[in-house]
Formats: sequence, structure tokens, C-alpha cells
Amino acid sequence: MTIQFNVSFPDPHTHYTYIKMTINKIDQQSIKVGMPVWTPGSYLLREYSQHIDQFEVLDNNKQALSFDKIRKNIWEINTAGRSKLVINYRFYAFEATVRTNFVDVEHAALNGAATFLYVEDHLDIPITIKFRPFKQWKKIATSLKKVKDDDWTRMAENYDEIVDSPVEIGNFESFAFKAGGVPHQVAIYGVNNGNNKTFVKDLEKVCQVATDIMGGHPCKEFLFIIHNTESRYNGLEHSNSTVCQVPRWDYYPNEKYCRTMGLMSHEYFHLWNVKRIRPEVLGPFDYNNENYTKQLWVVEGITSYYDDYILLKSEIFTRKEYLDTLSKNLNSVVNNPGDDTQSLTEASYDAWIKYYRQNENSLNNSVSYYVKGSLVALVLNFIILHETDGERSLTDVMRQLFKDYQNNPTQGFSESDFLNTVNTIAGKKLNKFFEKHIYGKEAVNFEKYFAYVGLTLKNKEKDKAKTELGIVASWEEEKLIIKKLDKNYGGYLGGLNVNDEIIAIDDFRVFKDYEKILEQKKAGSNVKVLVSRGGLMKEIEIPVTQSKRVAYEIVERERPSAKAKKLREIWLSK
Repeated sequence: MTIQFNVSFPDPHTHYTYIKMTINKIDQQSIKVGMPVWTPGSYLLREYSQHIDQFEVLDNNKQALSFDKIRKNIWEINTAGRSKLVINYRFYAFEATVRTNFVDVEHAALNGAATFLYVEDHLDIPITIKFRPFKQWKKIATSLKKVKDDDWTRMAENYDEIVDSPVEIGNFESFAFKAGGVPHQVAIYGVNNGNNKTFVKDLEKVCQVATDIMGGHPCKEFLFIIHNTESRYNGLEHSNSTVCQVPRWDYYPNEKYCRTMGLMSHEYFHLWNVKRIRPEVLGPFDYNNENYTKQLWVVEGITSYYDDYILLKSEIFTRKEYLDTLSKNLNSVVNNPGDDTQSLTEASYDAWIKYYRQNENSLNNSVSYYVKGSLVALVLNFIILHETDGERSLTDVMRQLFKDYQNNPTQGFSESDFLNTVNTIAGKKLNKFFEKHIYGKEAVNFEKYFAYVGLTLKNKEKDKAKTELGIVASWEEEKLIIKKLDKNYGGYLGGLNVNDEIIAIDDFRVFKDYEKILEQKKAGSNVKVLVSRGGLMKEIEIPVTQSKRVAYEIVERERPSAKAKKLREIWLSK
């Protein structure tokens, strides 16, 4: 069997893409074609077939063939006596994310899972794609290989490669550099408030540092596709490329620029961690169903640790900026009321139903396998440094896992494989740490482990006797609306609800600085809160709670032990 796609955009202002799929050398009585329901790297069912609104099947005489849609994303076609057929379909592309399709008169951004059908039981055959761009579009950027040096004709070795190779078509800016001896291309669409040449130079440093950390580059070439948007901030990793969306105003000032570079660093490190070093269930993929793993904290959390660490090593972060970023992440975790309810492995497994489907109560029952995962990775690094007297670190774990991949590229790692590798590198069994803090919900003693490298935590809120109700509220049309409630505070415990409009506290009308009313109250006392709930007035007596929140600043100890000082310099030195 051979498969060829023709992709065209005759009227991009309508946001439609037209696909002609030609299947030759059919030797079956029937075939099933389908469209994935999700994209690897983004763990939520997206139902891409919902965007198809024209679908027809023709034989080699251009006669229409009947077909049955047997599932939301699968069509069965009777091919008896026919060796060739053509499937014509179009889909609506107006969802500008890193995992979906977007087409307008300016450009086309396509993702394989949301674009191309597959033939069931034939995902492993080569596929040719011919693009017919809108007349005003002059460039194409994709990691798919050219056919006979033709920019507009590309080939994939199999369907997985198509899913793993996003496409940008239009009139983007192009840049090139080498890192780790590997050619890199950068396609930037959209204006921004930075300097693209400076940005690309910094990007080169990031790529080189990441390659140095991992001890070698896994690609023959690499492509960055960058969309400058009004507000979107997101990225998605691929084996030889990445798509990143950056708010166009986030290249300046420096704090925003570092956030932008952190996204680039994160998606780039995925080249190793998840695209090569991967949990065993993440490939080959089941495109019709969820692919569950308890190891997303490894592929996302450890990558989140390295994305900031790479910025330090690239001298994009100063040492203080790096520690300040760690402090922000730490405060996010220790102040999270859901930390005692969901473990990292549970968060990983339930990403399909929780992380990507958060609601107003998510802060009370979930953790981020990105942020908490990055801090656990940081602590594992400190433990390994401490146990080996600075001879080894988390980087040695990642390098060993990469070697294991190179020795057997088709085999992912199991949960026990990962733990055994950590134990081997550390020279000590860390099973109890994993049981308590990764599979379990026991809080990590960050102060203890940070001391290993001569760091300490200063709580800037320590001497502040602050009281609060534990609400997150926002002003909407001059109304104070409750958006979230922390389960550990009086507002939640006393009966306030999300969507309540707070009108008065102790008979005082609330204004923008309504917190001042609470500052007069002592912890344990009660306040009367007048709310409008569904248009009905209700007065509720609420206990005022002493603030449990901390504001840690991670700082270097002035007089650490000689060992801690040495380990700190090994970790933080350029």
C-alpha cells in the first residue's frame, strides 16, 4: 500500500484546509481510516474529527463509494475489487494552539494529528505529502524531509512521523545556527517587541548548553516554529522540532524575556526527555484512546527543572534570578492546599481528567506535576550530589537513561527502571523518598535538602500576623466575585461559595481594598459576610483564619559547611 496527501488552501479567509488522500495498491476487502483524538505531549482528548465537514470517497474511475462512519473518528470503506481510492475531505482550522490547526490569509499552522487520516493497521508505511500553498505564501517550515529538493513535497517514514512534524506555511522570518554540530532553523511568525537576532543568539546558547548537559545531540537537524501571539503562551515538543506560542510583548522587559526563553529551553530539553527517554507506554501511541502513565512528573517535572537551570548555565539568568525563580516555584508548592490530597504519580495518571480540565476546586485537590515535579527533581539532584560528594548528579541519571535509549530505541523505561537508575547513580536506595514524596503525599522537608548545598529558606511573611478568609476574588463590573476558596480557611469552612458576590463585611461596604476590613480582626473571631448568591441576599458568619501562607526566599547561607559550599559551587557554577 502507498499513501499520498495533497494539501491545499484555495480560500484561506474561510479557514478551511482541503485534503486529497490517495491510497494505492489496496489488497483488502475493506479498510478503515481514522483521525487521532489527541496529540502526543498534550494529554487530553481533543476530538479532531469534529472539524471535518466534508468527506467523500472515490474509486479510480472517480465513482463515489459508500462508507460507514463506525466511530466518532473512524470510517470504514468497502474496497472489494478496487486497488485504488481517493478520499477528499476538508476541515475547519481556526483554533490557534500548539496542538491544533489555524489557517487564515496570513499563514497556515498545521499539526499532523489534527490534519491527516491514517489507515488502520498500516501506520508504518511511508507517506508523501504535496502542499499547494495559497498564492501569497512563499515559505514552508517543517522537519519532514524534502522529496527531490522540492520544498513543497515532503515525505514521512510512517504515520507517527507525520504526527510528530508540525508545519508552518506563510511568509515568516527565517534564521539559522548550529548547536552541538547540528543545523538549527528558526521560523518566526508575527511581530514582537524584541530583537529577533538577539533572541536567536540566546536561543543558540540555550541549545548548546542543553546539548552539553546531555553529552550529545539526538538529531540531524532541528526546527523551532515560533508564533508571536497577542496573549498565548504554550509549547509542544516533537522529535526534531517544536512549536512555541509567545505573547508578542514578552521579549521585554527582562523578566518577561526570561519567561519566553524558559519556554524555549523547556521544549528543547524534551528532545531528550520524553521524545527519546520516555515512559514505556508513550510510544507506539494509541491515537484513539488515552495513554496513561504515572511518569509525567519525570518527563515534565524534570524537564521543568532543567529549563531554568539551562538559563542559568546560558547566563540568561543571573544567579540571583535563578534562585528567585526557584523561590517562586517553591512558594507555589508549599502554599498549595491540594498538596496533601494528590501525589505526583496520581497527578501524572489523572492528567487526562484533571490537569487539562481544571475547575474552581482544583487548587484543593491537585498538584502540578510540572512545578512540584521540578522541585522534587531539584531535591533528587541535591541528594545525589550529597551522597556522592559531588561526583554525580541528576544529570548523570538523565545521561544514563539516554544511553539506555540509544541501546534500545524502541523500549521505554518502566517505573522500576527509573528508580533503579536513580539508586545506582546515587549509590544509595531512595525507595523510601519515592514512597513518601512521589507515590505518597508526605510534604518534602525542603529546608533539610536545601542545606545539602548551602541554601536556606527565609520566610518573608514570618513576622506578619495576617488574617484572611482564604478566598480568591476578582472585580467584575464593580462586583467582588469569589472565584476560588482555599479549603484550609474560614471562607471555605464557614460556607462561602464560588460565584458569591461579596457586598459587605461586618456592615462595611466592600471596595477595592476590602482586605483592610479583615486586618482589624483577630484570628478566631467571626465576621458577618453579606453576599448575593444567585440574586438572593444572604448573611453568613465566617471565622477569620490566621494566614498559613509563607513567602520563602531561597538564599545562600553565609557560612555553610565546607562540603555544602563545594556542592553549591558544583551545582551553580558556570
